[in-house]
Amino acid sequence: MSSLGKLAGRAGVLAAVCFLLAVLAPPASGDVAPLPNYTGSSVGQGVVTTFTIAPSIFTPLLQSGLVYSSATLSSQGQGSSHAIAAQIFPGSFALGALGCGVPAGWLQANYPEAGPCVSDPKPGNLFQINRSSFFTDLGAPQVDDVLNTVIDRSSLTLGTVRAYAHQTASYSNVETANYSIRSDPTMPPFLAAKDVTTTAIGYLKDGGLVNETTTTVKGLSLFNGLIDIGSVESHAVSGSDGTTGSADSSIQLSDVTVLINNTRYEATIDNKG
Repeated sequence: MSSLGKLAGRAGVLAAVCFLLAVLAPPASGDVAPLPNYTGSSVGQGVVTTFTIAPSIFTPLLQSGLVYSSATLSSQGQGSSHAIAAQIFPGSFALGALGCGVPAGWLQANYPEAGPCVSDPKPGNLFQINRSSFFTDLGAPQVDDVLNTVIDRSSLTLGTVRAYAHQTASYSNVETANYSIRSDPTMPPFLAAKDVTTTAIGYLKDGGLVNETTTTVKGLSLFNGLIDIGSVESHAVSGSDGTTGSADSSIQLSDVTVLINNTRYEATIDNKG
């Protein structure tokens, strides 16, 4: 298998932070009138990498994300939910091969609970991971090729993963520090950050379904210090009551500087560039 990987340094454009425990706790009886049929998902990612397998009619065929959170809520079976928090994610192409209790650095929560898949697992720890052979053992070596291409070019230090799933709410969160990625393993990082946090939430509220995601990056440095950004926060939220829908997104950048001829200048990044 040959894989073409172009690392795209998109620092989480999907996102929203909402740490209110009221959102995560089961609502009191009568507080929520669920929609008859619904499915909603929230996804937050740090850096997304896209790969194709040649020859292939699928483009892209595989995606991998560094620092990944997702939360899904569905009316299936009178209410179900699923949450994933992971420091690296091979994309939905490979998700069917996985169950709960997947390799370290991953955390999943399921409602209803079944076997090792519980609704409120203990938070997990992140660490610098070694090259993967997990999917090769499952008969899918191309997924390991994708993961290892990313692993060889990235690094991070200790962090945490959290996941929660309930009949009316799901939540996932990843926090990590000293995060970097390179286009070539021998080159300096083209993207480095002191802290990266991504959160995904789905919940029923006032008879409707709401999905939110937030990704926050602090101490961001691009192209080995050519551009420094104090913080980037991207947020997205959508909701529907089954009749009308709404969606909104935003991105905020602060303390942007650019290095020109060994002198650093303040700069602004907006929708014009």
